[in-house]
Amino acid sequence: MSPFSRQLGSKMNARILACLVFLGALLVYKVTLHPGFFPGESARQVAVALFRAPNTTYVQRTVASKKDAPVVFDRRRQVRADESVQYDMQDGTMIQEHRMTLRTRYRVWSLVSSLFARHVPIGSLDARMNSLPAFFGALNAALLFALVRSLLLLLNFHISPLPANRRKTAATLAGLAAAVALSAAIPCWIAATRCLPHTFEIFLMLASGYLMLMSGIRHNEHLMFVAAFLLGIGLLEAEEGVWMAPLMLFFAARAIRTGGLGFTHGGVALLSGVVFGVMGYLIINWLGPHGGAGSPFMLPFREMTQTLRSMAGTLSGGWLRSAHMVVMACFVVLPLLATVAMLVWGDQDLTGVSTMLMLLTLLGTTTFALTGGSFSPWGAYRSSTILRLPCTLFLLAALVVGFLMGKGCLMAGGRILPDITRGNRRRGFPGDDDEGGESPLGRLIMGYLCVLLIATGAFNFREVMDWREPLAGKVAAETVRRLDGRRWVVADGMQGLLIRLHGRMAGKPVALLAFNDTPGRLPSAWQIEALLGDPAFAGLNAGRLRQMVQGTNPVSFVQALLTLAPRAEEHVLVLRDPDLWRRAGRRPLPDVIGFRGGQADGEAVVDWQGLLQEHHSFWDQVEELPALGPYAPVWIRGQRATVRKQLHDVGTCLADELARAGHTEDAQAALNRANRIKEEPLPSAQDIFY
Repeated sequence: MSPFSRQLGSKMNARILACLVFLGALLVYKVTLHPGFFPGESARQVAVALFRAPNTTYVQRTVASKKDAPVVFDRRRQVRADESVQYDMQDGTMIQEHRMTLRTRYRVWSLVSSLFARHVPIGSLDARMNSLPAFFGALNAALLFALVRSLLLLLNFHISPLPANRRKTAATLAGLAAAVALSAAIPCWIAATRCLPHTFEIFLMLASGYLMLMSGIRHNEHLMFVAAFLLGIGLLEAEEGVWMAPLMLFFAARAIRTGGLGFTHGGVALLSGVVFGVMGYLIINWLGPHGGAGSPFMLPFREMTQTLRSMAGTLSGGWLRSAHMVVMACFVVLPLLATVAMLVWGDQDLTGVSTMLMLLTLLGTTTFALTGGSFSPWGAYRSSTILRLPCTLFLLAALVVGFLMGKGCLMAGGRILPDITRGNRRRGFPGDDDEGGESPLGRLIMGYLCVLLIATGAFNFREVMDWREPLAGKVAAETVRRLDGRRWVVADGMQGLLIRLHGRMAGKPVALLAFNDTPGRLPSAWQIEALLGDPAFAGLNAGRLRQMVQGTNPVSFVQALLTLAPRAEEHVLVLRDPDLWRRAGRRPLPDVIGFRGGQADGEAVVDWQGLLQEHHSFWDQVEELPALGPYAPVWIRGQRATVRKQLHDVGTCLADELARAGHTEDAQAALNRANRIKEEPLPSAQDIFY
């Protein structure tokens, strides 16, 4: 027995290795953590945790005709967690026509993130909230390492003729390979470096699976109860819990049979744990603020029913119409089922060509799953923008990677390096695991998987870096800094949400007015009452406001508010459209990131040179940001182009005002700089290390 194998086989050292896997994954995630709030769903999750808003999704369902197929397509639109969300609410007729249904998910995640955001004052808010998924992602890597290692040791305890230390070496390498495959996958890596709930979903699944395995090994029904409790929570927490329920129940049944618990102990513990988990989730939804106002007690069951209908529509023919579903089923789900069949019902006496072909097939499908299943353009396909991050599918692929690495190491005699001290020994056939046999195929599998995981991690590192968008957060922070006593900001949904988050970090309360307001449409009565009660709009006539919005020449609510408010220029900042001030009879003045109002009847006293210097200072900060990489998704490019156009419009307005004031050279210089800010620069070599 070599000293290295003896150290790997130690139980204490296995625990130390699990801690090292956790620390290594956490270090990688911290190094690649997104700077600031990531626009989109991540910022919305931070707002849900910080403002205790309901984590709500509106799902629009459209049923196809019988001639096409009984397919149900779900188009998800996340609801913004700010005051302006009510402006986008549709009336009852439209909701009934499009079959809009309320779906509230991630209640436990919302509770955990809310406690972490409001009661853990460690570091800045953005770094703290982005670090929470990183913690769960690193914990997932450690749990997967322990799960795969223990599972392979259990399965090969009676069937492998290798010594115990070599079996432990093979199981340890299998756990490390599975942990690397999961941690380095693009969806899991992206979800772990910004505030997203996907790593928490995987944590519930892995914790439940590991406890099921431990209950079978230790013959303890209490561990089965805790595992079933987590399984019951996962059933209602997200759709992935429903999709993974059959596989988790299968593992639970195998654990009960392996541990000899029987129905009186294991079965009762499983059923009672699931019931307690479901009831606990319902109580959290009913009592907590994340279920929404007036949320019914049984709402999660209605949502699970909708998920089951969607699954039935997908399985009854909808997956055949989606190339993404077909490829995932062929190269992720089916290989996992083949692996489970080989582990549970496989003929251990089967040797030769059939086993070798099965292993080679699994190697090919695993390669396709790790490369083509990611978001990288060098893969075979990319996920659609409307689909969620397929973290659960990469968890299944990581389990297959662990099995292949363990099988390859067992075929190689349980040795990491070839034994060259004993001369030429008999080479075993594929599947021949006798002591002393070292199959070249096993060592080939080990080497191939190592190269594949290293290459996948290297390619995915670049794409994770390209999924960064710090410009929107910098503009939001600058907006909060330049409020100068103002409280109301006219902005769209996502930009307004980022401004609210940065305002909360800076201790400045910010209120939002919808930028894309519809003419002739009034907000809800309680919102109008709150606006009229604000000191910024004191003296505003509510009757004239309603008449102006819904009169013969209707205008938007924001336009009427700026027109009728006596001192709107002192309390409101407009980010994009300077015509709002012009139509309100005021003069728009450029202010680096937006427009503040000025008196149109008199000459405004403005320090143009000082304002020009402030513009140049902020433009210098913008130009120091890294350019978007080639792997950045389209929606990030579009949002960044919108923000750059906003800065360009402000710079153009500044150039016009400088020309009117007689500063011709400064006006031309500002216009040239604004045109340069509008265009996205080409990426340079050092941007990858930003």
